[in-house]
Amino acid sequence: DGKFEFCLDNDIQCKLCDFGLAEYFPNSTFSSTKYCGKAMYQSPEIVDRSKSFNAKSNDIFCLGVSYFMMIVGCAPFHKASKNDKAFTSIINGGLSKLLKKWKKEMYINEDIMELFDGFFQFEDERMDMIQIKNSKFYES
Repeated sequence: DGKFEFCLDNDIQCKLCDFGLAEYFPNSTFSSTKYCGKAMYQSPEIVDRSKSFNAKSNDIFCLGVSYFMMIVGCAPFHKASKNDKAFTSIINGGLSKLLKKWKKEMYINEDIMELFDGFFQFEDERMDMIQIKNSKFYES
């Protein structure tokens, strides 16, 4: 559907929700082969389409893209593919250098950089929700 739904909870915290692709995982494996979504938000596992992927980990990657767009003001890359130079740079630890090149480094501090480094990883190395909640960004 291409848009976020914004909801406010009792603590006046903004919550982003998009239930258009919601799926129930009764066995808690979160394994999926539902290769969909806008290219800019797709994780490398979805772009690759060669095996099933962890839907929870995929959502964390998409959250990273959303955070990046809200904080930096632009997309981090066009597609999470080895053919995309920005993605390749980010996945190889070059986000700081890329932000300097784009003249966007002033929007990022160490704490948010730690989050981005954890979001923009391949599935096996990507942060999980516990690591996100325990990050310096959420401690402050």
